[in-house]
Amino acid sequence: MAADALEKRARNLRRLAALQRQLHKLAESELAETNRQRIAVGEQIARLVEVMGGLSQVHRLFPQLYARQMVKLKSRESTLTAQAQLQEQKVLRERTKQDRIGEHLAAAAGEAEMMREEESILDLLDAVKGATSGGEPDRAQASRKLRRA
Repeated sequence: MAADALEKRARNLRRLAALQRQLHKLAESELAETNRQRIAVGEQIARLVEVMGGLSQVHRLFPQLYARQMVKLKSRESTLTAQAQLQEQKVLRERTKQDRIGEHLAAAAGEAEMMREEESILDLLDAVKGATSGGEPDRAQASRKLRRA
């Protein structure tokens, strides 16, 4: 009976671990997308600086337009940087949760295995005792002896 409860707990923890892996992958993909956006904005800033510093007379006619674009791009860059920092923290949190659930899963699986082994030993003792004495064995007493050992 207790082995069933432990196996149910291990099964639930396996499902939770799979869900946590998905959440971790999702957080990593969000971070990767933010980093791609940051790279794109950085490239736009580099092109804008190149255009502003160029010798072409056409570009010298629009300094205010370029300045406004630069302000917008810098603002977007700082927003993406802050967003990336938050997402990095989220990835770390999700990884920590995943590791913790993995530890709980390993412990639950170990407990379930130990309980199954204990049940099989008790069944073997019952069979041996029943064959030699012909009477009903006391499982509780055998279980206590096993746990002391």
